[in-house]
Amino acid sequence: MGYGSIGRELARRAQAFDIRVWGVTRSGKGDATYAEKILPSTNSTKSCPRPITSLFAAPETQETAHLMSAARIAKK
Repeated sequence: MGYGSIGRELARRAQAFDIRVWGVTRSGKGDATYAEKILPSTNSTKSCPRPITSLFAAPETQETAHLMSAARIAKK
């Protein structure tokens, strides 16, 4: 979650390990050069399959404060 400059750079590096990347942005749009899909943050919990590994590279704001939680991580 968070497909800004840091998220895109991490996705670029993940290609070396053949890692599938789905980016999450507020709008669901962005440069998909290094991501298989880009999803809007409002729909990411419904659209994303359960990931093996998640990375949260977003600023801490009121909008992002509750995007990750213990319940979300434990979701099967």
